[in-house]
Amino acid sequence: MNEGYRDYINFWPEFKSEVTKEELKEAIYFIYSDRKVLIKNNEDKLQMPIYETVEKLNINLAESYYLGELKGQICICINVKDLRGFESEYRLIPLKSQLWELNQEIYFVAIKAMQLLEWDNNTKYCGRCGNLYTRKEDERAKVCKKCGRIEYPRISPAIIVGVTKGEEILLAHNANFAEGLYSIIAGFVEQGETLEAAVKREVYEEVGVKVKNIQYVSSKPWSTGDSLMLGFTAEYESGEITVDEKEILDAGWYNKEKLPPVLPLPITTAREIINRLIGIDNTIAGSRK
Repeated sequence: MNEGYRDYINFWPEFKSEVTKEELKEAIYFIYSDRKVLIKNNEDKLQMPIYETVEKLNINLAESYYLGELKGQICICINVKDLRGFESEYRLIPLKSQLWELNQEIYFVAIKAMQLLEWDNNTKYCGRCGNLYTRKEDERAKVCKKCGRIEYPRISPAIIVGVTKGEEILLAHNANFAEGLYSIIAGFVEQGETLEAAVKREVYEEVGVKVKNIQYVSSKPWSTGDSLMLGFTAEYESGEITVDEKEILDAGWYNKEKLPPVLPLPITTAREIINRLIGIDNTIAGSRK
C-alpha cells in the first residue's frame, strides 16, 4: 500500500487475516464489553488502550479483528465478555457519550469496530444450511464450508432530514428517545427505494407532512447496529403535523428562540443539520442522546 494516503485519508480500512506480534505491540485497541468501549481515564483527550493494557488485562486476541490504520497506527478490535481489572486506569463508555466529541476520528473507528463485532456475533451460522461459519482468509467475510455461502458485513442506509418552514424547523420526540429529547425525522431506506423517496415517505409516515426541494447534506456512520446516516434538508410543502402517538409522541415547528429542552449530541448528523438550518451553536439547549 502506498503510504501517501496518510496525508489524504485519516483512516484507511484494510483487511488482514494475520497480524504479527510486532504489529500488535504498536497497535491501539478498541476493546468492547457489553456494547461499551474501554478508554483511558483522561479528561483532556480521548485515549484508547495499547498492547500493554491488553497484556495486563490478560485479553486473548485470538478472536480479534484488524480494522486498518488511523494516521498510520494499526487499529485492532475485540469483544470481551467478562472484562475485569481495568478500573484503576480505564473506564467503559457507550458510543452515545459526549466524550467522543473530543476526537471524532477515533469515534468513527470505534463505530466501525462495534459494527464489525456485532456482525461477527450475529452471523455465527450459515443462513442457508445452518452450518457453522468460518472466517475467510483472503477477505473480510465468513464462509460456510458445507454449502459455500459467503457472508459479508452489511451497511444499512438510513435517511435523516431537517424540514424547514420559513425560519422554523420540524422537530419530533420519538418514543425511544430520552426524556425531553427532540430531533429531526429519520428512518431506514426500503429495498428498491431511492434516498429522495425515503425522505418523502418517512416524513409523511411520521408526521403527515409533504416536503419538496430535497438536498443532500452529509453522511456519518451511526452507533446503532450497522446504520449509515445520510443527511438531507427539505422544505415544507403542505399538510398539518399529525403523530401516531406510538412511534412519534410529539412534533412541532421550532426556531432559534424556541427550542426543546434537549437536542441531539453535537457529533451527530442530526445536530449538524439543526445547527445549519436555524443557525445555532452546540452550546444552545442541552445535548444528549
